This record gives sequence, structure tokens and C-alpha cells, in this order.
Amino acid sequence: MTIDEAWLSKWFVDNYIRKCSQICPGNISRLFDDVSTTAKLFSAVSVVVVWRLYNSLSELWDELIVEKFRITRQVYDYSLTVRSFVCWTNELTKIDIHIYLFTLLQ
Repeated sequence: MTIDEAWLSKWFVDNYIRKCSQICPGNISRLFDDVSTTAKLFSAVSVVVVWRLYNSLSELWDELIVEKFRITRQVYDYSLTVRSFVCWTNELTKIDIHIYLFTLLQ
């Protein structure tokens, strides 16, 4: 069996891109019902990328809100002083830069 560019492209779309589109809402995944041209495929993939990027940012924001609540709860439960809270926050930012960025937004 010879493998050419068209076969490899179809295999990639069927085995990877369609599977990625299945996590999207129906109106987006249906775009892959007709990817008979490069333009249609490019358009469908672009929509999936934009949808995933938006949802990734939304999920990250949700996580940050939850962590803000948890930090506030810990401060309340353990009666942290301002000094210990700043120290604690500095240590947390070493674990994940997103915590540092979130504290800048507050």
C-alpha cells in the first residue's frame, strides 16, 4: 500500500481532528461532516481551536476563582497575619505562575 499526502491527510483528520471535535458542541462537530475541500477543513479546524481556546481560558478563570475562595478560607481558618499571608502567597507563586498572575489581578 502506498501512502500519499491525500491518504495521510484523511487519516489524520479521521483519527485526530474528528476526535478533538467530538468534545465540542454539536454545531461545531457537525462542521466535520463535510470537509471535502481544504478551505472547509481549515474553517472547521479554526472553529475548534477558537472554541477550545475560549473554553480553556474560561476553565482557568473558574479554577482561579475557586482557589481565591480556598485561600480566603485558609486565612480565616488559620487566622493568618498579613505578613504570613504575603509569605504564603509568595510560596504559592513559586508552585504555579497562574497564582501570581491572579494575585496581580486582584
